[in-house]
Amino acid sequence: MKDKNPTKRQIFCNNIKRLRKAKQLSLREMARKLEIGTASLIKIENGIIPPHLNVLIFFSLYDNLGVTPDQILSGEFLEEVDINSENDE
Repeated sequence: MKDKNPTKRQIFCNNIKRLRKAKQLSLREMARKLEIGTASLIKIENGIIPPHLNVLIFFSLYDNLGVTPDQILSGEFLEEVDINSENDE
């Protein structure tokens, strides 16, 4: 069951995943750009790793996705992207 009132962290992490998919980057490609493991990126996208523990990774994320933290939180500029449809290798 989906949370009807997601936290800012949930919104932020979900929008990172949506942005990655909108830019047609696989988990492996994005993780390589961030110089982290695929498992770490999966955790970030699922909100498991708190952003304050990985500040440099998040700055790299913003740079690679071409967005600001505010844009990720708002998600207003994103087209609807089905985050479950892509085969992430």
